[in-house]
Amino acid sequence: MVISDNKNYTTLRDITEVRITIVMDNYVDILMTDTDIARRYRPAHKLNSERLPVAEHGFSLMVSITDNEIKESFLFDTGLNKNSYAHNLDILDVEMLNISSIILSHGHFDHVGGLKVIADKLNNRKINLSFHPDALLERKVLLPNKEEIIFPIIDKSLIYSDSFDITTITEPISVYNGRVLISGEIPRITNFEKGSPMHYSKHGEEWIADPLIKDDISIILHVAGKGLLIITGCAHSGLINIIRYAVQLTGIRKIYAIIGGFHLSCPMFEKRISETISVLKKINPTYIIPCHCTGVTAIHAIAATFPNSFIAPSVGTTFIFG
Repeated sequence: MVISDNKNYTTLRDITEVRITIVMDNYVDILMTDTDIARRYRPAHKLNSERLPVAEHGFSLMVSITDNEIKESFLFDTGLNKNSYAHNLDILDVEMLNISSIILSHGHFDHVGGLKVIADKLNNRKINLSFHPDALLERKVLLPNKEEIIFPIIDKSLIYSDSFDITTITEPISVYNGRVLISGEIPRITNFEKGSPMHYSKHGEEWIADPLIKDDISIILHVAGKGLLIITGCAHSGLINIIRYAVQLTGIRKIYAIIGGFHLSCPMFEKRISETISVLKKINPTYIIPCHCTGVTAIHAIAATFPNSFIAPSVGTTFIFG
């Protein structure tokens, strides 16, 4: 992965084609119909349960970019369970030799579980791993009834092993010679996107309220002639904040597609659904693909509001933008 020194993100370079394959997500349906941009996973030859993708409460995408100068693939997040992630990598024929980097949307356990699998598949080859430094913090949620749920943490010895070259990101940074923009920390300016008040992180021996989850980052690309393609992990920053920041960084107002987790599930976040959709109607993206933590209630609302833009996700689907 080549990191660009160019800080003028309004010159984010066009990409002729972007292919995004869902390696892991909360949903799988092998009977889904193809669309103009979605190619659904089909088991080859005879139906064999060992060759079917599995779903879990985790997230991972393989992103492949192509133009007349470059053809590269990277992973965005690495799922939850190492065994199910290894299974999907194998049946989807994700070849580590073709993966040049990994970008972590944040440090929560359902996005980093496959790192050991990847390290084992590298065969002594080293690749870049990019993340916000807060991704390594210990995390927990404190429920209203005072119950604590402690999150599993990233194995730091694995992160800093011989498998990975580390890039820590807090500010926007462009990679792949200006074709891919990693957002860095996302400003919180939308009045109804207030973060997660139950979320805490550990600093030294002290647990500190961490509602903003600052390590939440997104990916921004510009598909030639179509507009911005925005990829989110969990959108802890707020989906609208992410979109507005992408526009601010690039100066490009047309939103071609949004894919990823929108974090509109559970009672606390379902309250934001109507306000989020109200703003999305003004933004009017060409495609909306809500994954992972978006939640069934929000997905139904998005599908009803944007019948021509909504595309259902499923593990194994490849979306072709361009």
